[in-house]
Amino acid sequence: MIAALAAAGLLTLAAAGPAKKPAPLAELKRDFAGGELERVIKKADAALKAGLDPKDAAQVQLWRGQALLGLGKEAQARAAFTSAVEAWGDVELDAQRASPDALRVFEQARSAVPATLSVVVTGGDGTVLIDGKDYGPAPLVIQLAAGAHVVDARGAGQLRARSDVMLQPGRRREVELQLQLPPPPPPEPKAEVKPDARPAPPVVVAPPKAEPPPPQGSSKLWLAPFAGGVVLGAVGGILLWQARVAYDLLNGSGPPLTAEQESSAMRNGPTFQTFGFLAVGVGVAAVVSGVVMFMLTPPSSAQAQARAGFFAVPGGGGVLVTAPLP
Repeated sequence: MIAALAAAGLLTLAAAGPAKKPAPLAELKRDFAGGELERVIKKADAALKAGLDPKDAAQVQLWRGQALLGLGKEAQARAAFTSAVEAWGDVELDAQRASPDALRVFEQARSAVPATLSVVVTGGDGTVLIDGKDYGPAPLVIQLAAGAHVVDARGAGQLRARSDVMLQPGRRREVELQLQLPPPPPPEPKAEVKPDARPAPPVVVAPPKAEPPPPQGSSKLWLAPFAGGVVLGAVGGILLWQARVAYDLLNGSGPPLTAEQESSAMRNGPTFQTFGFLAVGVGVAAVVSGVVMFMLTPPSSAQAQARAGFFAVPGGGGVLVTAPLP
């Protein structure tokens, strides 16, 4: 009885087969860091022959490929990287630890691995077209080059469906297309009524009537000598006042003068006095001439009589004439 049970147990173990060992990833990493590249390759080959699940197999192939690349066997390294991507489409090299050459060869290997596309059509029977090529009725499972593809489905009548897909190397992509009628065409645009291109007739605006000029008053020539005389009289008065100030300084009415100030006062006093009297004289003559011209001019409705007078201030005087302007 016991012998029979033992024999049955041995048969069960034999049928089950040897248990899969875990991938020696830690050993491969340690040997690779130590430069034992041949040992990495031998241990990786032994682990792959013993049998590994896809993710572990992909990781072992990555270490094997890096070791082969370190020995200068780039073609064999690319084949190992290709096997890693085929075993597990999401496998990646560590960009922080892998060498630039390993990253380059790995990307070359990944781009060469085809992707798997699975297409299911709902809403009726349909034919699958990929990038315009007919691949027969759905469902469809096919391997395609990685990249962008256009997947169409055509059913009975006007039923259609379309999807743009991006396939990743070594990975599977499932697409479901729902057959439906195409949307109605947009309404035709209405013809636009173009505006009249003819230019509008010009608008003629009559010029405003010129108003007659206002009636001319009497001559204004008397204002020129009159105004000039007033200005000259004012300038002469200022000069006489400056001469008076200079003489007062020389007579000692102010603070003591320096030699330079005394010389300036002696020079300016006579000069200001001479030109002052001259300006006042000419100004009075000009004012008198203007008044005479005004009196001789025929009066008009816009002209009023002028008034003249004299005024005196300390140190000088002047002539004041007032008349409204026409």
